[in-house]
Amino acid sequence: MSKSKTIYWITVICILVFGLASVSFAASVEEIAKKEGKLIFYTSMDSKTANTLGENFEKQTGIKVEVFRSGTGKVLAKIEAEFAAGKSMWDVCQVSDIAPFIEWSRKGLIEKYKPKDFDKFFDYMKDPEGYWLAVKSNTSVIAFNTTKISKNEAPKTWKDLLDPKWKGLVSMSNPYYAGTTAVNIACILELYGWDYYKALAKNEPHIDNSHGALETMMISGERPLIAEQNNYSVLPDINKGQPVDIVYPEEGVTLSPGPAGILKQAPHPNAAKLFMDYICSKEAQEIIAAKYYYPGRVDVPAKGQPSLGELKFLFPKISWLIENKQEMVDQFDTIMGRK
Repeated sequence: MSKSKTIYWITVICILVFGLASVSFAASVEEIAKKEGKLIFYTSMDSKTANTLGENFEKQTGIKVEVFRSGTGKVLAKIEAEFAAGKSMWDVCQVSDIAPFIEWSRKGLIEKYKPKDFDKFFDYMKDPEGYWLAVKSNTSVIAFNTTKISKNEAPKTWKDLLDPKWKGLVSMSNPYYAGTTAVNIACILELYGWDYYKALAKNEPHIDNSHGALETMMISGERPLIAEQNNYSVLPDINKGQPVDIVYPEEGVTLSPGPAGILKQAPHPNAAKLFMDYICSKEAQEIIAAKYYYPGRVDVPAKGQPSLGELKFLFPKISWLIENKQEMVDQFDTIMGRK
């Protein structure tokens, strides 16, 4: 046999061997995942969407998904308590705060894994090494009741909220509980510093743990102005004909990526990989988009709102937020008279 033919057949054999090995590996992950039998998912996305994703995954794989759902702050507090006790219970986590994922990856607490459709995600929606992907994201906007505030009168900028005419009419979420609010505060601080919140405090904003509760108060007219509000909270009400509208502030809107990742010592590591594959799939991303979240995939459009490419964004300094988040929240509480 000639040298060239020998090289050819060696190449063919190598391709076949590696191909079969990859198929065998994929099969073994799925087989072991099914033996693991379940998956524990911690998330801050709404319960209906989280449970739908879990139920669809179970139908496709037979693997049960146990969902723990709360606000970002409470999810993170639970995770940190488990880390401290050395008894982490979760497999996959998703929250509306990118900072902890960056910190956990630095500490070796997150498993590096690139799901099947990793390449179909926007570059700014994923860690290039594969430690996390933002399977959803939120924008923070100003929302108002149109029967109490006209479109022309509504604030056009974040700074417009300092006008004394809004005293007793503004509400916002608790930055300890809501990751998007914490990110938004960090962005506003970069623009205007703490003097902004000292001035805002004079307008006596109502602060609640739930964006949903704020939405109810806005629709009723009790607190007709929310600053800030998640896009996915207010857009469904607009489409239902409720008397509400939104403003994309001139300084920019905050983009809060909602990363998901796998625990390094996950109790069900193979099921976790399959679940990451699923929530990154087009099917799952379309479910996420239907809730008015921004999907992370390039090929899944946002529903009923501007595309990410049409918006002006405010981004926090992540390194600063990692180091100063608790101090920032404490300072906010002090200024707002909550301490």
